[in-house]
Amino acid sequence: MSLRKATSSDKRAELHPREEENQREEENQREEENQREEENQREEENQREEENQREEENQREEENQREEENQREEENQREEENQREEENQREEENQKEEENQRKEENQREEENQREEENQREEENQREEENQREEENQREEENQREEENQRKEVLIVCVFGGEPNILSENLKN
Repeated sequence: MSLRKATSSDKRAELHPREEENQREEENQREEENQREEENQREEENQREEENQREEENQREEENQREEENQREEENQREEENQREEENQREEENQKEEENQRKEENQREEENQREEENQREEENQREEENQREEENQREEENQREEENQRKEVLIVCVFGGEPNILSENLKN
């Protein structure tokens, strides 16, 4: 190979491989940059997807909690309503029982009053009957006494003498 000065065409020939190298290097850098950008985009997309999943899971969890709370609240309301209903039923039953007891007591009291009234009436009737009987006995006794007196007067008139002695003799 002859030693000569490099000409401009030689310089171009020397520059061409460097340009290609530079182009390849730039292309590699662009490719690496594109890969990094794509990787970053994939990472960001993955992060967004994970965040969306976490958000959806949180929303589902919150909804489940609200639903459970609503169910507990409804159950509590039903329980309270049942308790109120049972209490009302007990109260009504107690009122009925008290009313029945008052009625029974009133009936017993009325029956006692009727019984007492009947006893008083019977006692009055017995008393009146006794009074009539006593009056009849007195009347009969008075009639016998009057009859005896008439007989004594008649005896005295017929036989003469003391009326008491004669009546005693007649009785004997």
